[in-house]
Amino acid sequence: MSKKKAELTLEELQARKSKRQRGWVRVCAIILAIVLTGGVYGLAAKGGPRKQKYAPSVVQVNGGTVVQKEESKAPAEEAPAPAPAPSTSEEEGGGILDTLMGLISGIDFGSLIEKLNPGQLGITVADKIDVFKDNLLDKINEFQGSINKKPVITHEAVVEEFPAVEMTEEQELLNTDASKKVALGLLKTYTAGVVEGKKAYTLTRNTQFAPNGNVNIGSKTGMVNTILDKASKGTVTLDKIVGEIAGVYSSTVSVEENQNLDQAIKAAFPDGKEPSIPFLLANELHTIDLAPEDIWIESFDDYYKTYTIHLKSVANPNRETVCGLTKVTKDYLVQNEVASLLQSKASIQGTNFGVLKLTDLNIKYTDVVIELNLDPGYESIAVSYVGDAQFVVRTNTVQVTGKTATTTRVEYKFA
Repeated sequence: MSKKKAELTLEELQARKSKRQRGWVRVCAIILAIVLTGGVYGLAAKGGPRKQKYAPSVVQVNGGTVVQKEESKAPAEEAPAPAPAPSTSEEEGGGILDTLMGLISGIDFGSLIEKLNPGQLGITVADKIDVFKDNLLDKINEFQGSINKKPVITHEAVVEEFPAVEMTEEQELLNTDASKKVALGLLKTYTAGVVEGKKAYTLTRNTQFAPNGNVNIGSKTGMVNTILDKASKGTVTLDKIVGEIAGVYSSTVSVEENQNLDQAIKAAFPDGKEPSIPFLLANELHTIDLAPEDIWIESFDDYYKTYTIHLKSVANPNRETVCGLTKVTKDYLVQNEVASLLQSKASIQGTNFGVLKLTDLNIKYTDVVIELNLDPGYESIAVSYVGDAQFVVRTNTVQVTGKTATTTRVEYKFA
């Protein structure tokens, strides 16, 4: 009697297919390692009498990029759940490839060639070793990304409604449509006067880390800072990267009558090296035309002639978002812009390889307040807000989730 072949369940078939795929990943990773070794030796044996060139160690970001949209919703209070972390198991393609990338990142090509002692072998080192190294890393990165893609999570902008509060009788009067239109008319008149060149003013922008708002990625802070230190030769830290991206500076510039902000900045900083210039330009005063539904008036001080006006909180605004904050200023962070800045600020000098890659940014702007002072001789407009961000970044072998928070206050004092 013939023995009947056992039928496999769907789960068993899927497991067998997955195991076969992982086997091919390991084979490809080994081939790449052999290509790396053979290429270095091959290049050492080629070329005419050229001078020896030592290359620094290179750390390459791991993973491809796809865009995954989520349903519009307000971000949670806690840090977002990170995308799947790189596997360290040999049963997963990501672990093999992350290990390979980690090995490449630790290779000092100059030291390797020096140990080969090509002079005694009667050969010279080709000048193109840097090009070979860069091309190889680029190809490995593309290969790894095609097998083990990590999604870049993007978020739709969400404008929150004002929370329900129990208002005083005075606040109820201030928040009628008629009263709001009076306040907004004054704000529009003042800002239009500046645009038309009728008012001189001094612009001061101050952004700082909020209390306990410095970059926090938990126990992996030291590891990531070590990677950054190695790649940048001691010039980059997490706080410095975030500080430069968010503009953690205090800067002042005076704008004369019939002068625009760009002209004033060029006169004040003729060498153009002031790091806060882009953030100052993002706060160029323009005609602010808000609608009654954009605001909630907390108070009007009749003695000091000062309005305190709240705008709605907004999560993940982009350049197409229309709300109170975006009508007042362009000084807010947008995910794709941050990703590009991170790539340039955390890249290895002289290469296009980023040490860190942003895969998620969830940022919410709260406590958005305008203070409008109409007191003659003390006229001013101030805009303040808090930016609370959670993010996920990857190195070639490590994925970390972190958070940071900044406070910004921009003040225009009229002469």
